[in-house]
Amino acid sequence: MTNKITSILMTFTEGSEHSLTEIAPKVGAGLGCTRLIWVEVQPFSIYDPRAPILLKGIATVTIRVAEIHGDQVKIAYEEAGVSVQFPKNAPEGVPPSDSITPTYIYKGLVDEMTTQVALRFFTNPAE
Repeated sequence: MTNKITSILMTFTEGSEHSLTEIAPKVGAGLGCTRLIWVEVQPFSIYDPRAPILLKGIATVTIRVAEIHGDQVKIAYEEAGVSVQFPKNAPEGVPPSDSITPTYIYKGLVDEMTTQVALRFFTNPAE
């Protein structure tokens, strides 16, 4: 048995409607895969909505795993409302500075978000 991991990034602009059940069979056939991990992010912001002058990365993620059998798609796993924040130790946000920039917050939020998604698919022997 051969395990093949393939990653693909598909982005959709706000307002475009593409459902997992519509896309999964096409992607599955094109990549020769039987499972597809779908990550939906909304909202994604690097500014605290309560105080827009402060930097605070916030995102909410929905994770789905689709099993693909030809044109048939079954949602095998779904977790909605995964809340991600960066930096974790500053719930009120932080003022911009030379070291705390929008780019720093953006990269930190993306790193934390992808870590939270990955943790759903790996076991941690320390637990």
